[in-house]
Amino acid sequence: MSIQQILVALWRRKWIIVAVTLLAVVVAAAYLSRVTPNYESSATIRLSPTITNAASTGELGGIAVSADPTVITSPDVLDPAAKALGEPHGALYGAVTYGPAATDIATTSTLLDLAVVAPDADQAQARTQAVIKSLNTYLDAMVSTTLDQLKARYKQVGDEATSYRKDLSKNPDDPVAQTNLATATTTLSTLSTQISALEVAGQSVVVTSPATVGVSTNPKLSIIVALALVCGLLAGAGVALVRDHFDDRLRDDDDIEDLVDAPVLSTLANDRAVARKRERLPTASVHRTALSEGMRSLRTSVQVLLPEGRGVVAITSVEPGDGKTFVSANLALSWARSGRKVILVGGDLRRAELPSYFDAAGEEPGLGTLLADAADTKKPLSNAQITGALRSTPYRGLRVLPAGDPRGYGEPADLLASAPLQRVIRLLAKNADIVVIDTPPALALADASELAAYADGVIVLASIGRTRKALIADTVDSLRANGLNLLGLVVNRSRKKLPKSYGSYYMRQTADKQRHGAAIAAALVADARVESEEPMMDQEESTLDAASVGERRRRRVDKIDGTDGLQIGGVGDREGGVSSTNGQAETDDDAERPMLGDGFVKSSNLGLDDEAPHAPEGRLDEQSESKSER
Repeated sequence: MSIQQILVALWRRKWIIVAVTLLAVVVAAAYLSRVTPNYESSATIRLSPTITNAASTGELGGIAVSADPTVITSPDVLDPAAKALGEPHGALYGAVTYGPAATDIATTSTLLDLAVVAPDADQAQARTQAVIKSLNTYLDAMVSTTLDQLKARYKQVGDEATSYRKDLSKNPDDPVAQTNLATATTTLSTLSTQISALEVAGQSVVVTSPATVGVSTNPKLSIIVALALVCGLLAGAGVALVRDHFDDRLRDDDDIEDLVDAPVLSTLANDRAVARKRERLPTASVHRTALSEGMRSLRTSVQVLLPEGRGVVAITSVEPGDGKTFVSANLALSWARSGRKVILVGGDLRRAELPSYFDAAGEEPGLGTLLADAADTKKPLSNAQITGALRSTPYRGLRVLPAGDPRGYGEPADLLASAPLQRVIRLLAKNADIVVIDTPPALALADASELAAYADGVIVLASIGRTRKALIADTVDSLRANGLNLLGLVVNRSRKKLPKSYGSYYMRQTADKQRHGAAIAAALVADARVESEEPMMDQEESTLDAASVGERRRRRVDKIDGTDGLQIGGVGDREGGVSSTNGQAETDDDAERPMLGDGFVKSSNLGLDDEAPHAPEGRLDEQSESKSER
């Protein structure tokens, strides 16, 4: 992976990093809360030369003694210190440490650094002082005991020497008595020297550096938090990269190009209002968003791929929840707003979602009902039955064939495999410019392939961050194996953002233009209210004179604005921003359309765009009428 890919993966998994980092901080906080406070007091002591010599030789005045520094941590020293402090027996075990500081060559004495810990700073100082005092008492007692033993030995040897002298006085030539007296005399001299040395040895322990107030030995909070943050970030980054490596979900628009040999027709931006279900039909709004523009881009791409710009389009998805019904409803509405006659078919007989977009889509009869009736009666469906099942919507040019309720018949796939389905779709295609079929997910169900078999093309929907890459390839292969015409794929919930310059391109308007557009839109709404919804008819039955429509609307605008150069309708067959070519209406969506009031009106002589506002009652679309619609 490149550095850029690693950074992208880390940003994509930033919440994992945040979670792991927070976990590390929580663990650190829990550790700090359970750590017993520790304070350390230190002091430096000097052992007298006599004790230093005894520590090195293990003898004091020829008598074996325990004067090694290890005695500092022995019960002989610690227990009396604990008792003096009023602490329980053994409270100081493990709390005292020592180490050599230096050796005073002049006095051949030893310096020791003593450290004592306690839960409180003052207590640590008191413990240090008590240990030093107890050590000094122990060593002084040892010296005193040794001195007493030497004195007792001196008296004993003195008595022996006196006895030897008496023997010599009786027999001066006694060699044994002479030898014993000489030995006793030497011993007395040695003992006298040792006794004199101990008597002038002085204090066994001298404090050269008094015990300090205890200093905390616990880790600093700032250090622990810093370590927790660093460790959490590193661990979180590792977890994020591992998770991203094994994540098979679609993460980027460009990933599809490496998976399947099919074009990406459009990329639909992730819209928070739609995600929270506050706005079901963004293409019905006069406000331009990246999502609504993506839907128009999809409409244009599909229109180019369809024969003569009209036909039947099936929309499916890889997995449930990818947004196929949302795209079907908004794409159909977008086509209707461009002046086309559109029929939206609820082909998902298993879990119909269209009623959440159009109330009429929940009525009966529907597609499933028609097919079930045909299967029961063994008779072909009549035109009246099919057209009678169509339901009007509040949007001009858009009708809905509900999914219906086929539950009494059995498996929906069996209904869709029946012959009447072909007649239904052909009749709908004959009487509309565009037929959009909302089908179930295509991977595990045969329904989508059965519906798409009668369509001019099928569109597969995949969602960023949700659809698995392997399933996308499997879905495309399955559709192609059934001989279906795959128009392309649509990437839903994309998080790519348009450059900021586009915001001013779409939204920068003056107040005068807004008031002007609102007045024109109000006039067109009033005109649209008086027009009734035409019944379904064949494409060849009749056409409406676009010039007369344009002239009528031009007069209404002139009453508002006068002859200011704004024309509704135009030269030849151009009217309302829609041109008729062989009976097919094409909307000039790519022309610049400044916002005027609650709608969008072109500033050129091309007339009204397809984004005129809806009437408050009935929400009639203010799109200009094309010849193909009439």
